[in-house]
Amino acid sequence: METVVQYLLLALALTSVQISYTESRLNEKRRDKTERRYHGTQVKDNICEIQNRESKIHCYCESTDVKTATRADCWVFNGGIDETDPIWSSFNSQPYLERLTFNVRSDGALKFIPFHVIHRMKRLQKLFIHYATLNKIEKRTFTNITTLKEITLMNNKITELDFSAFTNLPSLVNLTIKENKVTEVQRDVFVDLPSLKYLDLSFNSINLAHDGCFEHLTVLNDLILEANSITVLTRDTFRGLANLTRLDLRSNKLSMLGDLTFTELWNLNELLLDNNELKFLSERAFDGLALLQKLSMTGNKLKSINEGLLEGVRGLELLDLRNNEMEHFTYDTIKPILENLKMKNAVLI
Repeated sequence: METVVQYLLLALALTSVQISYTESRLNEKRRDKTERRYHGTQVKDNICEIQNRESKIHCYCESTDVKTATRADCWVFNGGIDETDPIWSSFNSQPYLERLTFNVRSDGALKFIPFHVIHRMKRLQKLFIHYATLNKIEKRTFTNITTLKEITLMNNKITELDFSAFTNLPSLVNLTIKENKVTEVQRDVFVDLPSLKYLDLSFNSINLAHDGCFEHLTVLNDLILEANSITVLTRDTFRGLANLTRLDLRSNKLSMLGDLTFTELWNLNELLLDNNELKFLSERAFDGLALLQKLSMTGNKLKSINEGLLEGVRGLELLDLRNNEMEHFTYDTIKPILENLKMKNAVLI
């Protein structure tokens, strides 16, 4: 009897082991099948691994695994793309991008800013869009993106910046709207940008900068207006820019500077006025620029310098007047900055 009981117990144990083994194998097969199916879906939808040659967007990432890429350089190809194109959902595979670039390969291929993608990027710090066809940056186009530190919009055929086009971007430090077709800078385009230190509007067609158009940019250090068509500046043009240290106005169409034109720029260190059409400088044109160290006015049409002009810039260490039409230049002209010019690094040309 005891032998029979032992036999039954052994058989029961073996049966339990077999059942457990069978269940384990079934579970492994289910997991494997699920993982293969999940993996296949992810590869198909991963913006960093688009296999379809007909896709209108191809992106190159420093990491192609799902949810690991921090940088994507995307190319938009022929045929154009609209906001409902399924390709946009592929960006969900990389929600942690910190840097995102769109390079458009043909005219009209991208006619909008893909904010339905951008707003899903919770860590996005840098956004670059090149060669799109954007025309007008509408009111509140760029707003409430708390992580963005840098925006670059180059060669996008932008002609107009609407009121509050850039607003409530608390982390934005650098903003570049370069090589477009902007014709004027209105007031209140740049609002609630408490961290903005660098603004580049160069190589546009700006002929009018409205009084106070930069007044909200209270911490701005560097303003680039090179290669535009600006003809007139007043002291109110730069109202509010008390922290500006560098102003680039090269290659505009300025013919004269009146009294106190730059008086709002108390901390200005560098002023570039090269390649304008300057013929007349008011005696007090540079008054208020006590911290100015570099003043460059090459390639203008100046025939003389008023003897009191440099009184307002006694800290000047570099004065560049090359390629003008200078006929009259005396000792009294440079007397206010003579001691500075004795320093080792000082330059007068």
